[in-house]
Amino acid sequence: MAALCSDARLVPRGKGQKTRWTVEGDPTEGALLVAARKAGLDLDELQRSYARCHEVPFNAGDRCMTVLSRDQQGRQLLITKGAPEVVLDRCDRVRWGGQVMPLTPARRRLLEQRSEEMAGQALRVLAVAYREDGEAGAPLIFAGLAGMLDPPRPGVRQAIARCHAAGIKVVMITGDHPATATAIARELGILTPGGMVLTGRDLETMPDEELDRLVPAVQVYARTSPQHKSRIVRAWQRAGGVVAMTGDGLNDAPAVKEADIGLAMGQNGADVTKDAASLVLADDNFVTIVDAVEEGRTIYANIRKAIRYLLGTNIGDVFLTATAVLAGLPLPLLPVQLLWLNLVGDSLPALALVKDPPSPGIMRQPPRQVRSDFFAGEFSRQILTRGVFIGLGGLFLFALKLYLTGSVAAARSLALAGLLAGQLFHLFDCRLMDGGGQGYFSNPYVLGAGVWTVVTMWLTFMSRPVRGLLHTVPLTGSDWLLATVTAATTGGTALLLS
Repeated sequence: MAALCSDARLVPRGKGQKTRWTVEGDPTEGALLVAARKAGLDLDELQRSYARCHEVPFNAGDRCMTVLSRDQQGRQLLITKGAPEVVLDRCDRVRWGGQVMPLTPARRRLLEQRSEEMAGQALRVLAVAYREDGEAGAPLIFAGLAGMLDPPRPGVRQAIARCHAAGIKVVMITGDHPATATAIARELGILTPGGMVLTGRDLETMPDEELDRLVPAVQVYARTSPQHKSRIVRAWQRAGGVVAMTGDGLNDAPAVKEADIGLAMGQNGADVTKDAASLVLADDNFVTIVDAVEEGRTIYANIRKAIRYLLGTNIGDVFLTATAVLAGLPLPLLPVQLLWLNLVGDSLPALALVKDPPSPGIMRQPPRQVRSDFFAGEFSRQILTRGVFIGLGGLFLFALKLYLTGSVAAARSLALAGLLAGQLFHLFDCRLMDGGGQGYFSNPYVLGAGVWTVVTMWLTFMSRPVRGLLHTVPLTGSDWLLATVTAATTGGTALLLS
């Protein structure tokens, strides 16, 4: 009987014994059709026998759907399906043991108890009632209960655990029965010990001040209406949260639009909800949301690494030049050498840092404040400290070589080698920031940038055409060792201090 008021369709795929059926339309409606077919009913024959005359679609207020059909003899059949408590209130009789009997208080309690048991098993429960042609009055005949299991997709429980570790609070807002919502939330790890469950009826009598006080502790909202969803979003926003709201139905559109980040389902979502959303999920999968959070955090962390690297190296160049001039020393680097340093030591390594994979601990970090300063905290101090020590290393090498040899060209060459080596150490140092720890071999782009730096360092001082272009001189083995040790020492000291 419930199949007569289903808006879904079963569509055959293939022929003969290999025929497979797929559902077009709402999955819940499709489940009723599948149950009817498994019970041996001929759905095509039912649709030919009963023509749909009128329909009152499901709405969150009434929580039921009604269809009026007429058979080939002109007799009418009215069928209603919806929330058990709503449908039961509209019935005064029940089909019991194949016969229509009065719906006594005892039978009502038994049906309510059975509905609660099914809901407690994480089943989505629908009740079905009907009235045949010629029967006067509004009361219906209760026909039965249908329980549907909507199993979570693989990986959803793990994705929710990742959200909790990342400081993201996951809240379930559903129109299902409280027992169904509670069972599903416990299964997924949304409802934890001490978490609260509220119903739409609770929200109707609760002032905003009370909701604001309870909202951090509430993990499940059941039997909610669109107005309730929007009110919950506003309560979280008043609490200072950044709210992401997911939805697929028409009734979800207001809350999705009001949230800071609205997420609609691309496959089964209503068009109006997609239009109201900030993002549309192509696969309708919660796991994708968590993957997007991880990707966003990774991009943000990698941008910080690249900026730290670029600013640190450039501060080192500025510190070296400014300090040498103030000390009355010759210019430590020629303009062409500075340009070469920026080309070789800055561009490719910075681009390589942007390609870093996610850090193992990136989803265990707390969310950052939306209005937090990009350079707040230790970030600015790390940049300044590392830049100063890179510059100090170059200054030490320049002054030492100038004192020992008196050759400005040799001093500039050793200082340039020291800066290149310092930037190479700094490149790998930047990968440790923001909870890094991916391993030195996890990013081939960084390894390639490191090899590029080493090769260009060799060319800078050992290739005659390059030396002529950059005005450098060949370096001895002791020069290379001194530049490497100085870069490692200043880099390690800066890392300890920052």
